[in-house]
Amino acid sequence: MVTLGNLYDMADSEGIDIINYSFSKTKKAVCMCTPVGRNIILDKAHIETKAEEKVILAEEISHYETNAFYTIRDNMNNHTARGNRLRQEAKAQHHSYLRVLPPDELQIYIRRMKSVNVYEVAEHFDVTVESVCRAMEYYETKGYCLW
Repeated sequence: MVTLGNLYDMADSEGIDIINYSFSKTKKAVCMCTPVGRNIILDKAHIETKAEEKVILAEEISHYETNAFYTIRDNMNNHTARGNRLRQEAKAQHHSYLRVLPPDELQIYIRRMKSVNVYEVAEHFDVTVESVCRAMEYYETKGYCLW
């Protein structure tokens, strides 16, 4: 099982700098490729738990690993641009699920426990309840049998 420390080590080994910076209240993280390097900027003041930090960092690293980037223009209300941003976000999210909630480990845990709820799964994998729900929905659409 990957830990938050593993994710920081992974980012470091891939040449990604993690920077703590205060954003507005709506943003908790962003990744940026610039001429001077690869950066993930986290606003730790607005990240409430280590589980949330783990989920956010895994997704931001996944943006680099899957080349799931979009431009500032993609944040505009243009329907096509917005669609591109949503596709890139989904690509990174899905990849991050494979890292923090691997389907084989999730299946083993669920079958071993026999009766389990999303709160127990989140606690076991040290992730948010929301990420467990989203990952399970994603795995279901991909045909993974977790039960």
